[in-house]
Amino acid sequence: MTKTKIKLFIILVFLFFPLLNLQAAFFNPDKVISDDEYTNYKSLNKKQIQNFLANKKSGLAKLKTNGKSIALIFYEAAQKYKINPKLLIATAQKEQSAVTDSALTEYQKKYLMGYAVYPGSPYLDKYSGIYKQITNSAWQFNKYMELYWRFKFQKGKRRTTSDGYSVKPFNKATAGLYNYTPHAGAGRGSTIDDSGNGNFLFWQIWQNWFAVVYPNGTLIKIEGDDLIYILKNGFKRPFLSERVLQQRKYNKNKAVVISADQDNYFKGTATIFPNGLLLKDKKKNFFIVSKKRLRRFKSVKKFKRLGYKKRKALFIDENGKRFYKKGKLITKNTQLHPDGTVIFNKKTKQKYLIKGGYKKPIVSHVIYKNQFSSRNRAFVSKKVIKSYPTGDPVLLRSGTIIKGGKKLFIIEDGTKRPISRSTFEDMGYKYEAVLDTPYKVRKLHEKGEKIKL
Repeated sequence: MTKTKIKLFIILVFLFFPLLNLQAAFFNPDKVISDDEYTNYKSLNKKQIQNFLANKKSGLAKLKTNGKSIALIFYEAAQKYKINPKLLIATAQKEQSAVTDSALTEYQKKYLMGYAVYPGSPYLDKYSGIYKQITNSAWQFNKYMELYWRFKFQKGKRRTTSDGYSVKPFNKATAGLYNYTPHAGAGRGSTIDDSGNGNFLFWQIWQNWFAVVYPNGTLIKIEGDDLIYILKNGFKRPFLSERVLQQRKYNKNKAVVISADQDNYFKGTATIFPNGLLLKDKKKNFFIVSKKRLRRFKSVKKFKRLGYKKRKALFIDENGKRFYKKGKLITKNTQLHPDGTVIFNKKTKQKYLIKGGYKKPIVSHVIYKNQFSSRNRAFVSKKVIKSYPTGDPVLLRSGTIIKGGKKLFIIEDGTKRPISRSTFEDMGYKYEAVLDTPYKVRKLHEKGEKIKL
């Protein structure tokens, strides 16, 4: 039950509505929001709704109807029908861009929520006006949840949207959104809207304003699933095995546990052994992992000359090899250490990571322990160390939780993102995963955007 938006209107919407960080998430038309998000009617109180509208410089923040502020109408409707006020706010933005418009037209006020607004609708006058639009849309969203079997889109049942997409709602919340607005707006995995309306537009608004998006590198476990995943750009990547988890220096007991309903991530390729790890097979061939490839040493002699230790190599069978492409053979003419190797001089105690022909200083044992093991290490002379040009220092890996004094940060792609303790706890992070870091380590990382719920 929504009006068809013309292209000009959508262009105006996005002039005033910044797009989300598209690396953070990808659209899944089968799972737009969770049931918990849909029904969390306590997510905002009256004051928080008013402040939200005021911060967006919305014309709704200044309006009153029936003697009530719009924030109060949103709040009361949400409480009465047990619907998240954020859902109602996002719908007002999707339908009329009313949250980011500072001055609303009469049309925007009359049909704020797009309720009963569709081509040929006989109910335009009956449900026009801000109060009726908000109250009736909340009632309708409630019915989609409580009486779900009465409506066309249902959880687990495949159906074609009005714009031609085949969707199979994962939960009642997503089905409800399609019953309210039967347009997908874009296909699975999209980051760009190809129609200018529908649930993709709602999803963009929700992602920008309300979605819980875990930073890259976060370790998660989904209830009912034995696997541990690591998050990267909207994808959850399972670890190939327990050994891979261990060799990448992760602790599965420190993973964030989320419900299946909160799992909005696409399943990505398996996470394999890290660069620099030494391996051997039953034929006593030695290998090193480099850029998802197995590079074989042509001789044990060359293996030793580069500073590697035979006892550090893990066994890999033929089945394990199939997860790697075949890399370039390491011969007597190979001068550089493969990427991922940590070169180390016993006298100076200096450690460097080899990457792209550069040696990247590892300035603290905290950073070394964070992501490397002795299986990455090659013992070399000062002369070998000097032969490499120096690159930027190695940073903590994404997903690392650190503290400085009383402040908490989560490392993401080289930045340290502040997070409050209440948000930290609400998102399911564990204090035992927090790494106490010296100032010299923290200062290597630029301050990033604060993580918010």
